[in-house]
Amino acid sequence: MRLSLPLLLLLPAAAAAAPAPQAAAKDDPLTDAVVMEMDRALSGIALPGYPKPYFIGVNVYDINGNREICSQGPSYFKDRYAERSATPDVRVGSYAFDNQPLAPPDRYVFAGLDMNAGEGPLRHALWLTLDSAYKAAAADYLHKEANNVLRGKAEYDTDDFTREAVVRSTAPAARPAWSDGALDRLCRASAEPFSGAPWLLSGTSSVDLSRRLLRLFDTEGRRLALDRDVLEIKLSAVALSSGGVRVEALRRHVAVALAGLPSAAALRSESQAIIADLEALRVAETTSPFAAPAILDPDAAAAVVFAIESRMSGEAVRDPHGTQIFMGKLGRAVLDSAFSLTDDPGLAAFGGRSLAGHYEIDDQGIPAQPVRLIDHGVLKSFLLSRYPVLGFTHSNGHGRAAPGYLPVGRPGVAVFTSSRPLSGAALLDRLRRECVRRGKRYGLWVVQARGLRQERHVEGHGSIRILPGKLYLVNAKTGAKTLVRGLDVVGTPWSLLSSIIAAGDDPRAADFLDDGVPASVVAPSLLFGEIELQRSRETPERPPILPPP
Repeated sequence: MRLSLPLLLLLPAAAAAAPAPQAAAKDDPLTDAVVMEMDRALSGIALPGYPKPYFIGVNVYDINGNREICSQGPSYFKDRYAERSATPDVRVGSYAFDNQPLAPPDRYVFAGLDMNAGEGPLRHALWLTLDSAYKAAAADYLHKEANNVLRGKAEYDTDDFTREAVVRSTAPAARPAWSDGALDRLCRASAEPFSGAPWLLSGTSSVDLSRRLLRLFDTEGRRLALDRDVLEIKLSAVALSSGGVRVEALRRHVAVALAGLPSAAALRSESQAIIADLEALRVAETTSPFAAPAILDPDAAAAVVFAIESRMSGEAVRDPHGTQIFMGKLGRAVLDSAFSLTDDPGLAAFGGRSLAGHYEIDDQGIPAQPVRLIDHGVLKSFLLSRYPVLGFTHSNGHGRAAPGYLPVGRPGVAVFTSSRPLSGAALLDRLRRECVRRGKRYGLWVVQARGLRQERHVEGHGSIRILPGKLYLVNAKTGAKTLVRGLDVVGTPWSLLSSIIAAGDDPRAADFLDDGVPASVVAPSLLFGEIELQRSRETPERPPILPPP
């Protein structure tokens, strides 16, 4: 599957050829307003004693949203909305040193624009927006200068903005429409099975569609229009265990086109599987937290790979407030030589299913490139936006952002591979042998991940918490599996990465939403030498006095 993307024209400065552009749109008040106000601000805006802008970019999002929630079948909530917003990127100083913060930019910059306004009102709104952005940029620049006096220049510091070839575009290609009726049927069909389980506290299906048209402008000459549709279907149910503890099951699907969604029959089957899981979890055993060797199935392994790869952005590597786990490790082994990790946003499908993380141009107007992050265990590169890392002077097209935020390096389509894959039986045997070697009575088998929580800053130790769909204890002697509940998988990125010792021959694709930005991971089952379990955030509840009616 491919995102609907514009036809491209590279300016003479670009290094490679591209298809010819479509005819330019006529009478476009938004384009005229943005270009005129950008140019006017670049040439004229200044405060005495403060640096002037050297670059201005404006990302304009037109978003049409549609949300529906169904409970036990029928729909009980529907909402539609439409909005236009502008996110300015005003840079003062120079490519070598500007107002780019030392930590990844997380400031929400939302300037609302009227979707029906003409050129005059749009220019007025953009004039105020760029004025405010310039003042904030000038203040940030001076603050950063002062901070450098206190902090000094770190050994990993380099330029703050890369120089890139300019890609022009005039209009997005035609994209297929989403069917409101089809989405409504999916919502109802996936929630209907929950009505057959009266013991559930809740059983819902939600459909969230965000149709996004990103128009990207900057003073270097980029004029792009990119489709960024995102849809998420979430199936969730909650029950009460025999001991009065809530047990939950959750499954998600992310798609960027209708063809990427499961069928109504497939979603109905998933809801039935959720009911069966909860029936088992209600009476599952509990145990104290401990650490042991573990197999994570492809879904759970994908969550770990995604969390680790998120720390491989250029911003994360240079963030002095982050964990910087990959700082100084370029060219060094970070995994066993059997393992490699590539991020290729150009990969549109795997195993017969489309990948939500596929895209061709990032949110800074840079063509996406495949990146070999880890090659046979050796760290080779990072996910780069236009914020460079020492030794890398150009973006590799991974600068992406949710509406209202500035782009940073993010995963697109990650592919984790092993040159020595094991069958399922061999992986299980290796798990049991590893338990014996480490003196552990039980190993772990994690099936699915219903949630992923991350702490990216040093205050939170950069921790990763995986909420298992199902967690089994595996007897080291007999191989018997026992379902348990109330425990989560936890660890730091480095402890998890360094614990991977084997991989299966069963790669599958999983999709994620990272702050609203879609990404995909293709990963097999992974065997970890040691995984730590912690008590989950379950709250005991007193069960009802009377039995269910």
